[in-house]
Amino acid sequence: MTGAVEPVAQAAGDVEPSPDGRQILLVEQDGQQVTLAGSRGESPHPLFRLRDGEIVASVHWLPGSRRIGYLRGANLAPDAWIETRDIAGGDPRPVLHANVWSVVFAPDGKVFYTTRDGEPQQSVSLWVIALDPGTGARAGDPALLARWPGVVAAEPLTISADGRRLGLTKQSSQSDVYLLTLDVSGRTITASKPLTTDTQVDWPAQWTADGSSFLFISGRTGSLHAFRQPIAAETPQAIATGDAAVRSPQITSDGKWIVYLELGYQPASARLMRMPLDGGPAQQVMPLSSTVATSDLQSFIAAPGADGTGARAFPDVRCPRAFRDCVIAELRTVRNETKLVVSAFDPATGRTRQLATTNGTAVTFWDASPDGTTVAFGQFAWDGGNRVSLVNTASDETRVIDVKDFKNIVDIAWAADGRSLFATTSTLHGGELLHVMLDGRALLLRQFQSQELFMPRPSPDGRSLLVGIQQSSSNAWVIER
Repeated sequence: MTGAVEPVAQAAGDVEPSPDGRQILLVEQDGQQVTLAGSRGESPHPLFRLRDGEIVASVHWLPGSRRIGYLRGANLAPDAWIETRDIAGGDPRPVLHANVWSVVFAPDGKVFYTTRDGEPQQSVSLWVIALDPGTGARAGDPALLARWPGVVAAEPLTISADGRRLGLTKQSSQSDVYLLTLDVSGRTITASKPLTTDTQVDWPAQWTADGSSFLFISGRTGSLHAFRQPIAAETPQAIATGDAAVRSPQITSDGKWIVYLELGYQPASARLMRMPLDGGPAQQVMPLSSTVATSDLQSFIAAPGADGTGARAFPDVRCPRAFRDCVIAELRTVRNETKLVVSAFDPATGRTRQLATTNGTAVTFWDASPDGTTVAFGQFAWDGGNRVSLVNTASDETRVIDVKDFKNIVDIAWAADGRSLFATTSTLHGGELLHVMLDGRALLLRQFQSQELFMPRPSPDGRSLLVGIQQSSSNAWVIER
């Protein structure tokens, strides 16, 4: 109360005082160890330490100050364990294993937690489960309290001292496909209009060869499915539907097939599919053994100053217009290292040949040139992320472009003539659309306030762009028990 500042601990990632105010829990900065100390940081000693590759989060005291509860999970994994532990020692008590994002422990022994659900529609759910007050073990089955469709995050979950009120911040996100018209020089956007107007997730995938229609994926039917829609109309035609999610629909360069990715859940799986452009049953091209990353295609960007490299969506497919084959990018484990492997594949036979490979942990966006001779890679990074690597698929030679005067690139696409790139960036206030020359010079086409831009897709004549524009909202909520 005097305003004096008193050091309690060095390099702590989080701190939680006990209900009686006599002790504190310190989460070390690496997120692997929980330390118990007096209220002023005196007599610190490790309470427990997790194995390498695991992290602890949402550490809370349980009523009575004799046990604690927390989340334990593998770094970057989507699921976690809710556990409790006696501060006097002993093994942890597992409570629940699920896609848990935030957890709180009420004074009456109830545990409230949120999960993020990707299927059949992206949503967040609020659950409750009871604990045995003496042992901290689970005492009953989880009960669903609420489900919020369209909500992509609801955290951090907090609880009032008397346990009667829960607090959280719900974030909703929605995207649409926009058509941007360029002038003859390609240096100015002369018009902009939305092509999809529903309230779900819509992302552009590819133009048809004549530029009259486009393919896109949408969550309007629950799961992500593929659709085709004329530029001049507002009614889409479903291409690929069913129980599995669909991504990356592409028309082959010979105009015979639509190829796409079919994604399964629990466990995650992927396979390449094809169907005749004029209609007909879908057939498997080949199963995929690659890692499935961000399969729901909901993009998140790490906050400035925080760790994280942004959203990734692999495997991913392109069918360049002037290339006989299609191209697939997959995450694979090669000698205990994650590699992004880019291969050409024949849509009719499934035969593949490798085009390029790079460090899979250092790639968040990519694209193949219209003639298939060059693959562009890049990685999102706050206050950086201005480098694009160009790999020649014949010689395996790599050239790096340092984009001048801009940073935070989140996505790229080759221009229709293969002589330049279009790029989208993320800023503190929204996003930017750039036209990038292969010597690094960049022209700002437009800034977008409170909007994020992904998946630029140039038209065959180079006069228009499709782009996915995402808007988010975030509000604080209080729930009365």
